[in-house]
Amino acid sequence: MSASKGAVPGLIAAALPVKLAAIELQGVRKEMKTLLVPFVVVSCGLGVAVPAAYADEAADSQAIVESLERLKAGFRDQDATVVREVMTPDAVFVTPLYGAPFTVNQVVRTLIDLEITDDETHSPNVTFMNDDTAFLTFRTSFDGTYSGERPSWSWVFTSSLWKRDGDEWRVSFLQETPIDAPD
Repeated sequence: MSASKGAVPGLIAAALPVKLAAIELQGVRKEMKTLLVPFVVVSCGLGVAVPAAYADEAADSQAIVESLERLKAGFRDQDATVVREVMTPDAVFVTPLYGAPFTVNQVVRTLIDLEITDDETHSPNVTFMNDDTAFLTFRTSFDGTYSGERPSWSWVFTSSLWKRDGDEWRVSFLQETPIDAPD
């Protein structure tokens, strides 16, 4: 089953492939279909199925954005320890810099090739999928080089999935798409 088939809102289309791939590899595809059907039906009718707010939503939103900024500092400083601490062990990053999905180890190995001089976060938006999972989108103005080359773009739109790990929020999936500079 592919999340790109049918009229599925962007939030769900972006979040489901990660779960589908993990569950299909474990051989429980049938059970996943059973669980997804009501969710997709509800989400198609309402646009997006979002659980009701809970008491710590504002604090958790702030904590997620702070974790994002810590991750970005780890990239700027080429600090593998910080990058590993903020990413889940099974995290996947897809950016135009890498040209392919990268695991945590691949991301860390290429830190030395990355030189960032500007990566300001703009318009962060957190949507909670449940108390322990959130979808974060934002825009970033980017200036820097990767493997000595300056990219042809200077802005990216980022979609990312964050999971609570004890008292911390860690990124498990991140995808960047080059965009035109906002007006």
